[in-house]
Amino acid sequence: MKFLQETLSAKSGVLKEIRSVLVQKTGIILVMVVDAICAHYLGELGAFGMFAAVASLIAVVTAPWGNAAATEGALALGEDDRPLAARRFGVYAIDPLYISVIAIVMVFVLSGHMAVWLGESGDQASAYMFWALVAKLIGHVPMAGVKAMRKSGNTHEIIASTWILSLVNCLGNIVSIYLGWGIEGLAISWAVAEMAAAYIPIAAARRHELLAVPTFGDVKHVARKAIAGYIAAIPGTGVCALRTVVYATLSGDVLSAFIAIRQGYESANNLASQLAKVGVAANQRCEEGAQHAYKWSILVRGVSMPIAYYLGGMPAIVMTLFGHFALMAYCSVQSRADYVTNAKASGGADVVWACLIGLMLATDSCSLAWLLGARYAQQLTYAALAR
Repeated sequence: MKFLQETLSAKSGVLKEIRSVLVQKTGIILVMVVDAICAHYLGELGAFGMFAAVASLIAVVTAPWGNAAATEGALALGEDDRPLAARRFGVYAIDPLYISVIAIVMVFVLSGHMAVWLGESGDQASAYMFWALVAKLIGHVPMAGVKAMRKSGNTHEIIASTWILSLVNCLGNIVSIYLGWGIEGLAISWAVAEMAAAYIPIAAARRHELLAVPTFGDVKHVARKAIAGYIAAIPGTGVCALRTVVYATLSGDVLSAFIAIRQGYESANNLASQLAKVGVAANQRCEEGAQHAYKWSILVRGVSMPIAYYLGGMPAIVMTLFGHFALMAYCSVQSRADYVTNAKASGGADVVWACLIGLMLATDSCSLAWLLGARYAQQLTYAALAR
């Protein structure tokens, strides 16, 4: 295929960025697959999923700030204003809500209330959660550098960081299992890996003058742009809270089966979504090459189907296919920085999911089929509303 040859031989521009993302994100997929396999080996896939539900709640509450900061930084690059872009990317690192929410959850974990609230998988999920939250705190500031390098088309300079994180994490998982540390050891490995990989993206962004201390005006600007996202996060927060409650009430077998499907989907979707976002960043910078990124996204999603099937079977394949339509709709609204349409689509999709889950709870039908149906409907609703 012509676009494959062009990407492999590219020396600069979007095509080189695509190649860099392919190499970088393969490391992330390795971690996701190894984590899922290790959690399954330990018999704690349910606990692993419980943390994922809480992490999703944190992400929904805090994502609008990060998304707005990264988008505004990319738009500043498109206007060839590098100092402004550096300050906007810097705003990403000082999200007060992110730090506050994680601190609150950590206190909740340490108090022992989290283990009680999470039900059947509570003890193990709580043990994993503390160190996983430590890892997320360690990785937050470096992520600002990652966003800056990715949005500027310089992902190739932070590939080493991703592979250091991946290899240290995977090796740590093996060592922790050998030492009998259980699922808590998997989270400790993650925290150690974040520390090992943190320096590279920060140093690279600083070297390119893409990361700087923001002014109050920059913070105010990003906060104003994030308002639509925060409004959309209201139903999203309720959805994630409801998801956590539902997970806590499910039987261990149903929860483990659904988490396996979600891990299959995430493993197939992660690289494809990052490649598509290269196209979004290119459009935001007013640079050619976005269509190449979208083609690569489709190709990688197709090639990743066996991984999805191995981890989650046919339900994961269906989720991955529906995820493609939702991703393309997301890229469309983000390319034109249409925060309002994205907020409406996200909110509408979350409401549909919540209604179906509420019906499941009302009829006392907590089954895998209901969980999958609600997720599929959520994906298709977003795709329809964001067009």
